[in-house]
Amino acid sequence: MHVFQSHNRHITLAVLFIAWFVGYFDRMAINIAIIPIGKEFSLTDSEEGLILSSFFIGYAIIQLFGGWFADKFGSKAVLITCVLAWSVFTGLTGFAFGFLALFLVRFLFGLGEGSFSPASSVTVAENFALENRARAKSVLLSSYQLAGIVGAFGVASLMAIYNWRLPFHVLAVLGLIITLLLALFLPQRRTKSEDRKRRKIPIKDLLKDDHIWKVFIIWFGISIVNWGLATWMPSYLVDIRHLNLINMGLLSSVPAAAGFVCTLLTGWLLDKMTGYEKHFMVIGSILTALFLYMMFTAPTTALAIVFWSLCQASYCVVFVTVFAIPLKNFPKHLIGTATGFINFGGQIAGIVAPSLIGIMVSLFHGSFNAAFWALVIAALISVAVGTTLTLRKRIV
Repeated sequence: MHVFQSHNRHITLAVLFIAWFVGYFDRMAINIAIIPIGKEFSLTDSEEGLILSSFFIGYAIIQLFGGWFADKFGSKAVLITCVLAWSVFTGLTGFAFGFLALFLVRFLFGLGEGSFSPASSVTVAENFALENRARAKSVLLSSYQLAGIVGAFGVASLMAIYNWRLPFHVLAVLGLIITLLLALFLPQRRTKSEDRKRRKIPIKDLLKDDHIWKVFIIWFGISIVNWGLATWMPSYLVDIRHLNLINMGLLSSVPAAAGFVCTLLTGWLLDKMTGYEKHFMVIGSILTALFLYMMFTAPTTALAIVFWSLCQASYCVVFVTVFAIPLKNFPKHLIGTATGFINFGGQIAGIVAPSLIGIMVSLFHGSFNAAFWALVIAALISVAVGTTLTLRKRIV
């Protein structure tokens, strides 16, 4: 029976990993597509920033409800709905015909996908013991980095060979296939007694706990760095470092590979070193700020890629730790709600960072230096708040 349950857990994790992988492809594609889109529709830097931010507006709004939905109704229905919705709106992205259409479709895409992350945390909690949850979650989170390894080059190549619309149509079809896989293989583990418990979720008590607010701010600060780099590094490498689209995509896989390794390593260490989450977040945030500064001041493109890779690896330490905290420190019936609230901070950053960088690049006549300094400051905010964090074994 134990072997059978373990087998089922690994199937669940594999299906979720594939869903996360394709979902990040969907988000990443627009960061590369914005280069030819900007030329086709004659967009300003500020307009490009707004399009990149529009996803996060919808994504942030639904974060406040998505985790609660998963805690109340179970994760399977929420996950299937999310993947189906993002597949539809990814496909519609490829049919967009101007700024307003792109802004609206990406906003709706964010609404559709927003519940996926907290719902997947609920699935992890339902299927894995406490001492294995950080590793299980880190496997899912590593899909972001793996998508970056193969995705940037693959998407950029498709766009260079064909057009920017084709990858969105391909991703929409893949999303529909994933929806079917989730329906077939994702377990439904709720009972009637669990249903009754899920309806009594003390959200007010959760929000009174200062730990969740501190993790919220830490994730906001470090996410400013993440989404600032994720959305604008393709443009930076093409416009400032003078790479072509395919070379940009190829070199972008190097930081993603560093992040992939560090994500898996951090999950393993967190399960072995329970109680050191604060140290992981503070040290990771310090190194993120340091390597980010070294990246944009690097005299050569090769050095810039090296320091960007180190910056990405450092960010991933914070990334995994933030999402491990609800899994290891909150009651099981509050994990989705807590994860959704914390991730709301990251999605506010996703709204702010792309538009902020677009505006600053415009104000400084195409220079990215001031924008990157803003990202360094954001990482240092995470450092400052992280030093005040004192996690107990169990919160609330």
